[in-house]
Amino acid sequence: MIRIMPFGYGPYGGGNFSASEASQHASAWFAQFDVDGDDLIIEDEYMDSAPQAVPMGRRNTERLYVNRAARFKSMDTDTDGKVTLAEFMVKAQSSFEMADASKDGKVTVWEFRSQQSPF
Repeated sequence: MIRIMPFGYGPYGGGNFSASEASQHASAWFAQFDVDGDDLIIEDEYMDSAPQAVPMGRRNTERLYVNRAARFKSMDTDTDGKVTLAEFMVKAQSSFEMADASKDGKVTVWEFRSQQSPF
């Protein structure tokens, strides 16, 4: 599986990326999280298919789990325990707009990094 990450990996390489590129990136992540391909992400899929970071201590692992669980809940706007592509994309668009500090329709690597876990 190819991981699609902005700035250095995947199709974006580096520099700025547009809302359209961010949307493509988010759609690819949705597909990665939707393990069973039913066009829905349940919390177990989201938690289990999230990219694993470099091995870290127990406290950081617990914090990562708590943060992922909170992100899932923030995307599940109708609180049905499932995240649709539409819900996922609303969160992605909101994250892009918040990261675009200069409001020029593009996000730089520094704007992107200023956000904590955008997807």
